[in-house]
Amino acid sequence: MDDQDDDWNDDWNGEPEAATDPNSFFVKAAVFELSLGLLGLLAGWLLGYDARQLIPPADEWGPIAYGIGLGIAATAPMLVAVWILDKLKLTGVQELSRLTEDRLLAPMRHLTALELFAISLCAGLGEELLFRGWLQGWLIGSMEDASLLRVTLGVLVASVAFGLVHAMTPTYFVLATLVGVYLGWLTVATQNLLVPIVAHALYDAVQLILAVRQKPEPT
Repeated sequence: MDDQDDDWNDDWNGEPEAATDPNSFFVKAAVFELSLGLLGLLAGWLLGYDARQLIPPADEWGPIAYGIGLGIAATAPMLVAVWILDKLKLTGVQELSRLTEDRLLAPMRHLTALELFAISLCAGLGEELLFRGWLQGWLIGSMEDASLLRVTLGVLVASVAFGLVHAMTPTYFVLATLVGVYLGWLTVATQNLLVPIVAHALYDAVQLILAVRQKPEPT
């Protein structure tokens, strides 16, 4: 941990290390997020469940517009929830904010808003293909034959897996799992994977851009 802190300090003092080089970080972040989507596609191919099956075909403009529009609207409850949690000054949330500032935001401060949006888009696409498109869909199976219990278990298992991937702290695990449940039920209710993809990507973009821009860089 001390070595990592020294790396961050070197970066703030104008001596960036390779690990925090903006271009290197951008490429690594984008590749990592997209690789999660590829993992979902591979798992679906191996297990006979196409992670893309709830994505509307490119020539069906109605479902595409519906998915994008509802996804944009579905971002608002998540942003409001985060704002409320921030105002409550809960110990776990404040600890998470400090950790996020040190580990995630530091190497992002030299990225442009467009680059932050691109990373968020990769995260929305890659993570939703893996967790909602493949894992949740595979666990539930056909909605016509699935019982309420099976649907609920599918959403919960995929959401816990989603939380574990984001488990920097216990608080982050709980919050990410709750976000997963929200996105999972959106997927079940709409049968349109564009809804969680857009909601996830836009939420990440707003949070990243605001968090990176709201505090001046240390001098």
